[in-house]
Amino acid sequence: METLKLKIFEVLVNDISIEEFETWLYHSEEIISKIKTNTFIYQIITINYKSEKWRIQLEELTFSKFDKDELIVLIIEKECNRIIHTENYDKIYTSLSKIMMHFDYESETKTMWNFFSLWDQFDLIKLQHYSESTYYSDVKQLALETYSLLKTCQNMNQKKAILKSGKTVSKTIQNVEINEPKSKKKALSKKLFAFFKKS
Repeated sequence: METLKLKIFEVLVNDISIEEFETWLYHSEEIISKIKTNTFIYQIITINYKSEKWRIQLEELTFSKFDKDELIVLIIEKECNRIIHTENYDKIYTSLSKIMMHFDYESETKTMWNFFSLWDQFDLIKLQHYSESTYYSDVKQLALETYSLLKTCQNMNQKKAILKSGKTVSKTIQNVEINEPKSKKKALSKKLFAFFKKS
């Protein structure tokens, strides 16, 4: 089951394509042998992965069984590593936006709020209230602090605790209030949709 969880997480964070996931899923002897005895595996394997709704269905099933926070940790770790190792502004913003895809106004960790604070200030560059070079420097600084601290953890529970505590906050990052208005959810969704539609 652990292998299945990791494979699901890989496809949800786009580390592997849906085609690669399907190929593995339909040819795994372990999975095939448990179709009739394991309801969860049966539901996973019977999703229509050609449908536009496959991701929603897979996420619903996955998070009814596994801890969503583990996926968030993997996403943050992977995208922070990408941010650290690129100087391309477009790639940095893409990674930042991928982190924000799983942002929840009502139940987020302090670290995610710190990433949101920077992500939400992106438009200030166009208004010339935030230097582009300074903005991306701040994003890279937060990514470096977060990634470095996660790498000191010995297990997943420690990583989740680190993200919850928000210990990696840089002095250059402007903190946001935790009680954000719910009306901003729509703005976040529209902003993310517009970005990934364009990309």
